[in-house]
Amino acid sequence: MSARRHAALLAVIAVGGAIGSLARHSVSIIVGAHSPQDLPWGTLGVNVVGCLAIGVLATMLPIATSNWWLRPLVITGVLGGFTTFSAFALETGVLLDAGAQGVAALYVGGTVLAGLLAVHLGRILARRTR
Repeated sequence: MSARRHAALLAVIAVGGAIGSLARHSVSIIVGAHSPQDLPWGTLGVNVVGCLAIGVLATMLPIATSNWWLRPLVITGVLGGFTTFSAFALETGVLLDAGAQGVAALYVGGTVLAGLLAVHLGRILARRTR
């Protein structure tokens, strides 16, 4: 990959990341703040929706295409900025610190299971539209 193409690729990913991060922030505002013992619904929601989207898009967007920028823009950039493992880990720690071990366990297990199911569903849906 040429230096010029690599610079363009980084710019495309950065733009996608900005879009995804702003979308995630918007979801947080819409869902609202939560107390330490409440389930962090906003983060759970964006992670599950992101898993569904990546299942669909990774199946539908070819790796090699004339639109070389589309897959890195959407998958690495937008979805990378939209979903968030670090917030998931932090919120789990907050729940544990607050003594809400049961809610934390539900959150961790539910997030992982919902994410796996969403990716699987996304791939199934994408294959049906081909």
